[in-house]
Amino acid sequence: MREVKQPITHVIFDLDGLLVDTEPTFTDVNTKVMAKWGKTFTLDLKPMTMGRAHDEAIDLMIEKVGLKGIVSRQQYDEIYDKLLWEALPKCPLMPGALRLVQHLAKNNIPMAICSGSRSKEFEYKIMNHKELTNLIPLMVKCSDDPEIKRSKPFPDPFLVTMSRFENPPEDPSRVVVFEDAANGVLAAVEAGMHVVMVPDPTYSTPPVQVIDRITQVLKSLEDFKPESLGLPPRLLSLSKIQSNSFIVSYKQFSNLRLATHVIFDLDGTLLDSEHIYSNACQQIAYKFNRPFTTTLRSALIGLAQKEATPLILEKTGLKDDLTVKEFNELLNLVLSPMLTKSTMMPGALQLVKHLASHKIPMAICTSSSRSECRLKLENSELATLIPLVVTGDDPEIKNSKPAPDPYLVTMSRFKKKPNRPTNVLVFEDSLVGVQAAKSAGTRVTLVYDRRYAVPTANLDVDYIANSLEALDLASLGLPSYCSNL
Repeated sequence: MREVKQPITHVIFDLDGLLVDTEPTFTDVNTKVMAKWGKTFTLDLKPMTMGRAHDEAIDLMIEKVGLKGIVSRQQYDEIYDKLLWEALPKCPLMPGALRLVQHLAKNNIPMAICSGSRSKEFEYKIMNHKELTNLIPLMVKCSDDPEIKRSKPFPDPFLVTMSRFENPPEDPSRVVVFEDAANGVLAAVEAGMHVVMVPDPTYSTPPVQVIDRITQVLKSLEDFKPESLGLPPRLLSLSKIQSNSFIVSYKQFSNLRLATHVIFDLDGTLLDSEHIYSNACQQIAYKFNRPFTTTLRSALIGLAQKEATPLILEKTGLKDDLTVKEFNELLNLVLSPMLTKSTMMPGALQLVKHLASHKIPMAICTSSSRSECRLKLENSELATLIPLVVTGDDPEIKNSKPAPDPYLVTMSRFKKKPNRPTNVLVFEDSLVGVQAAKSAGTRVTLVYDRRYAVPTANLDVDYIANSLEALDLASLGLPSYCSNL
């Protein structure tokens, strides 16, 4: 294995089979297409084509199965693309992919994706994974990039990608490439870069001719330790410590930034209520033949009503029909019967019950009014589990989110005050909420809903998840679920 003599400064990811689990889809689609001409797609074709540009891969397969001169690439693609466009958006992320990318983004490590994909094909693959790709600003699609003359296994794709970083690395040896395919490994080695191979043994094995020049071979991205390449380490996962007592772990690993207090936003974080507001506003807008766009819906998330209403009136044109007071009266009339039907977000009750069992002080800090909050929580267990609730119409809050006031006021009302703001962990679903919490000096976990917004690469946040069910609590400094055992 190749030794790392200088810390890695830049990271390049392959896409297929490395970040997104597309390889089984390619196998399935090629099997169906070849069957049209009575041919079989065998697994020995897979490693030959993995990582190559599209046209090269198709031409190679047509030749290998004996269809050359019988079927053109265009004929093959006509059937192939129709099946592929339908299947690719359903491909999930590979295990550990999102967590690794989030970690590197949080630590400002420049990242890129270098894929053999065509541009249109690439967009279908990432269509439902913006939570990952929005954190990687540089994406190179080799199949139709005019600067790339030769595809993997030649070094051109990785050398071009390296040259396009905003601040390019000093030397290729400061770059690590993550690859699952032998062709990609050969390209990275030839480019002079370090390479971590994460092969699927069904399709691929490390190429023997460069085995001593591969830096690491892993079973999964979940096994990667960033510090092994001089990258910032992840927080120690307390869930992996064999201990029946979380208190022992607390004392033994006191160097972690432990969360002693937790504050939750309400709408979109604990309760699935964002769509209720959107639907109510939409009903009013449509009543006056005014548009209510998805962009406006996203912009309203986290805003108090006193900020939200003028924005709605301005962006929809309702300012010509209604005053702020009239709109709010209509909105409250529409909202009241809907709010009592608010349901909890996935994982919310489990998390709150778990923290309560460990006597972690909790609070809710919401932009909603006291009366709205009461309606939302009247049929929920949350009200009894979280006694401290601070609402948007609290007289002590002079400025609402994104100002820090709501979180500063909430922290001041805990019976047992946190030692410092960094001991407080806030769960938020909105960008304005994240800004408010960070301005108050707390740590923040963004639990975003891709229906309304996705995180951006420069977002100042400590952790990103797309569900409260997807949390590694120990890495947040909270007692892990296994500590209940």
